[in-house]
Amino acid sequence: MESLETKLQKLVLSFFLVILNIGAISLPVFSQSSLASKNDMSNLATMPYLTVNLYSLLDPVPGTAQSDENDISKPFYEYSVKEIKKLAPYVFEGMIFGFSFEYTPSDKTRAVEEYLSVSFERSVPAKSLETSPASNTSDTSTFSLNDFSKNITYSDIYIQDNCLFCTAEFSLTHNLSQRVQRKQSISMKKIHGKGFGKVSDGEKGIEIAFEQAIKNAVRSYAQGIKKNKPKEICGTVILKDQPRIYIKSGKYVVDTDFFIEKLEITDYTVF
Repeated sequence: MESLETKLQKLVLSFFLVILNIGAISLPVFSQSSLASKNDMSNLATMPYLTVNLYSLLDPVPGTAQSDENDISKPFYEYSVKEIKKLAPYVFEGMIFGFSFEYTPSDKTRAVEEYLSVSFERSVPAKSLETSPASNTSDTSTFSLNDFSKNITYSDIYIQDNCLFCTAEFSLTHNLSQRVQRKQSISMKKIHGKGFGKVSDGEKGIEIAFEQAIKNAVRSYAQGIKKNKPKEICGTVILKDQPRIYIKSGKYVVDTDFFIEKLEITDYTVF
């Protein structure tokens, strides 16, 4: 016979599933994401969805702004649910559309400070989408995957080590599936990067870790093909499957691979 604890756990986890799938909530989370084995990369034309395994702390880090704002009168799962519902679209968007970046390496000799700007590649041909946000029929639409939040569902929920774990699944439309297929069928250079962000910064810490991973990946790649330090590196990278995100020494660590979709390296013409 099941114990009361077991029955209670099942009831709580069932409630988590309902809240994640129908609750109007929005992410810091740690994730290990991948294309599910059933989404065979050799058969992307019929890939029905992408899956991402996520986990979040049940409570914000003590002493942080998130902790101060946390209302203990609210359900104990609210913080982790919000965190997961922010991270899932972020990872899916990086996998499908990619990140645009502008990076200027620091150069003490030229008195140049390091500069980094990272954003999502959100401007795409409207015809590449099955449903254009706000019924936009122009040649180019700008949007984020939050516009497709109804396509994300959550399952396989469990609690362990003060964390809420789950699997997020993004149901691909026919045209989004084709978009992924086209990108994966092109021979693109794979690069690897690792970045760090403060756990005390909450969800922003994960974004910073992603940005630093992109910077370190493209900088390392440029160092391998350029003799001298470049003036600027710009382009777009696509998140490859299975980004690894974890906590070490009070920092989020993003350790993952990217595909280079576009890359432009500008050299200094005169010293």
